Amino acid sequence: MTDDVENTTSLEPWMFQGTNVVELFTKFQQAVTRMTTNQLLFIESSVHELSSLSNILLLCTNQHSPLCMDIFSEDNLVELNKEMLLQSKDNIEIDLLVLSRNLNPLQESLLRGIMAA
Repeated sequence: MTDDVENTTSLEPWMFQGTNVVELFTKFQQAVTRMTTNQLLFIESSVHELSSLSNILLLCTNQHSPLCMDIFSEDNLVELNKEMLLQSKDNIEIDLLVLSRNLNPLQESLLRGIMAA
């Protein structure tokens, strides 16, 4: 696994507010890989680090790992998290609107109430 993370091929940059998220995430993965050669990662306290080894950037509001904040900066993580939540909300609203076409009026009303909350 160490070879996989250390010898990554160049990936297409993902620019967010002037920051290449892919580059920083690769640095994060490499730092995690180096950590695992000397110590064990515990599920409860290393969720972000363990997720990165499966190519997952875990973003949780106000719950960033210290290593992740060192590499990305807390401000970048907060802003990226906000943006991802907004995009997710927009996608969910579209999915719910499509779903509402197949519901009876009472179900549709309930769904619109949930969307308005």
